[in-house]
Amino acid sequence: MSSRLPTARDKWHQKLDKGDIFELLKWVEQSGLERVARIVALLNDASGERGRPEKPDSLLLLKIAHLKQQQPNRTLHSIALEVAGETHRDRRPLISKASLVSKLERDSKRHRHTWTRLASRTPPPSPEEISRDARRPQSSNAFRALARIIEVMPSAIDLYDDLLADANKLGPDKARLVRLVGREQVEAMLAEALKGQATSSFVVGAQGARKIPRNYFDLIEPDLLRFRKNREQAAAQRRRVGRKPAQ
Repeated sequence: MSSRLPTARDKWHQKLDKGDIFELLKWVEQSGLERVARIVALLNDASGERGRPEKPDSLLLLKIAHLKQQQPNRTLHSIALEVAGETHRDRRPLISKASLVSKLERDSKRHRHTWTRLASRTPPPSPEEISRDARRPQSSNAFRALARIIEVMPSAIDLYDDLLADANKLGPDKARLVRLVGREQVEAMLAEALKGQATSSFVVGAQGARKIPRNYFDLIEPDLLRFRKNREQAAAQRRRVGRKPAQ
């Protein structure tokens, strides 16, 4: 029986499964060994930081982004509550469900565009993947590297702010309309409208005529007006119901 002491290579190799090693080799082949080494070293550089950093919970945040895309009218709190309820018992280090909900909401908002972009390009994580990731012990360096990857990932341009700037140039009524609809609804409208621009340069304007949009507001103005009309009709219906005499 061998009495050889484990080397440093043995120790890190045991932390990687075959899939991890395969991905590393693909990365090296595509980008070169020196570049991969430089990136990994920089991402793991603690820069004098001490203690255990907070876990990024990346798979849970990706699942939240997928659910938000599928159910845009749901609140972020409701989705975070659902995801935390399904996974908080498996999570290591263990924290309370309320703390996990609060953390998921905060981290989803902080890098909302990153998760939205990833959700549009990658499938939702399976329950098995989430459970395996939640239970897998990770080093402080792994947490720091993951957090830094999230920080440096390209994010989508905040189209809502650009659209609000367009609306402000067109007048206060247009800006009020954008604010009435709200950031999440507006971004969902923009995402659909931008997809449509891939097949046609025209949109149907508020008066029913086709036109080429000059800015983001033009692109979704009919959707904004439709949203306001539906909201006003729903409010009128509630008032009518409230005025009905008791039977």
